[in-house]
Amino acid sequence: MDASTSIKRKTSHTTGLGPAALSTATAVTSLPTALASTGLPSNAHAAKKIRVTDRQLPEDLASVVPESRMLSDLQAFEKKLDATILRKRLEVQEAKGSSFATQRTLRIFVSNLVANQAHQLDDEPADPTADAKQSTATTLAEAIAEVNAKAVLVPSWTLRIEGRLLELPYSKKPTVGHKFTSFFESIVVELLRDPKASATDPTPAGTDLATQAQRSQVTEWRRSGAQPDTDGLEIKRTGDVDVPVRIVLTPRTSVHQFQLSCELAYMLGLTDQASQSATAQTSGITMTKLQVITQVWHYVRQHKLQDAVDPQRIHSNEPMQRVFGVQDWSFPLVSHLLRPHLLPPPPAVIHYTVQVRPDDGGQQTAPQVYDLQVDFDDLMRSRGFGYHRATHVHSQISRVDDQLTTLIRAIQNSQQKRRFLQGFAEDPARFIHRWTAAQARELDTIAQERSDLSEVARKSKYFQDSWVDEAVLYYLSTQSQNQA
Repeated sequence: MDASTSIKRKTSHTTGLGPAALSTATAVTSLPTALASTGLPSNAHAAKKIRVTDRQLPEDLASVVPESRMLSDLQAFEKKLDATILRKRLEVQEAKGSSFATQRTLRIFVSNLVANQAHQLDDEPADPTADAKQSTATTLAEAIAEVNAKAVLVPSWTLRIEGRLLELPYSKKPTVGHKFTSFFESIVVELLRDPKASATDPTPAGTDLATQAQRSQVTEWRRSGAQPDTDGLEIKRTGDVDVPVRIVLTPRTSVHQFQLSCELAYMLGLTDQASQSATAQTSGITMTKLQVITQVWHYVRQHKLQDAVDPQRIHSNEPMQRVFGVQDWSFPLVSHLLRPHLLPPPPAVIHYTVQVRPDDGGQQTAPQVYDLQVDFDDLMRSRGFGYHRATHVHSQISRVDDQLTTLIRAIQNSQQKRRFLQGFAEDPARFIHRWTAAQARELDTIAQERSDLSEVARKSKYFQDSWVDEAVLYYLSTQSQNQA
């Protein structure tokens, strides 16, 4: 097992339209908008005006339906409640820190089972009727069948990787709902055996041994949203020899951690040059990106590298120029300069050997136990943000919002229709004049005609242009077609 990881081994045990012509079609097309401007309900206009997120009732509805104030009061209370919840969440997050994750110990158990191995077949109890059976197997066919029955028993082994979260010393309730795989992004198991070492698991003919070994000896589990978490993993293979295994565990973290390069860590004074290996690419120090930027800012302030006129302008000294490769740079570009020096953290590696002959001669080896520090979301985060993670709740709220929007749109259309009919009933003549004026304004807008056209049309010279002949011919042809 790699010494650079924070995993610790424990003692082994057994726990596991266009506007060119003013035709009838143009007038009909513009009619809904003109009617809507006078109070006539129009579905096209309402669909254009009302958004999906608009769930407000008409303001004049309360005078007709006093009960509509209840919905307005509920919506106001909802906004107030959302603001209060958001404020409390920010207060809790500020008091507890940017991350709710705490470090807990995950105990990992690695063991293997064996089946149909040589020592198990040799240790089978003797059958008292074996002599009688041997005497009865007089024919050759019976002898061959007996040999084939024994040949079907292929030796195999099963690798088990399990784990559980250790309880806190003074915890009153056990931690539930956190399975082993929920703490990892991926788990890779590499079998370091020679493909030619086992006669019971031969390499297919015509296949390169190295390629076959590289392709078939690696098993990977990767996190998927459709795959539920489990308490462990099992890998079954055939074989009758001991197999070295390399288990690579990539932890799942709530905050992105990065490993600093040796040059950056030495510049910031986090390591000394004497302790750096000649072949090492990383320093072994992990930080968040915000922490690294803070360290760089402290370095700039300590060495007085800011420009006197522009404080955002940084003049690199010799160590910083050697790391970043620039002499003068702006501090908002620090994320771009740090990118080559922030590497992913190393995974935890466990080295294990699958034993086909357990020490006690049984079917299962004693588990090797390892402790790994993992990020754990505490109860405050699970209670405070569990609602926001519930996808079924969000889908249910979305359906209710759609139903509410549909009902409010119907209420708005009904209220618009009521205003139209009420205005027509109170003063029909004035309403018709207002409606025709609105329609004329709409037609002028569609044909790109403005109010200044009336001033131009008052002069007789306007009707002496060449377009009048074409317009008269078009008008006469339209009238003849209508009369036909």
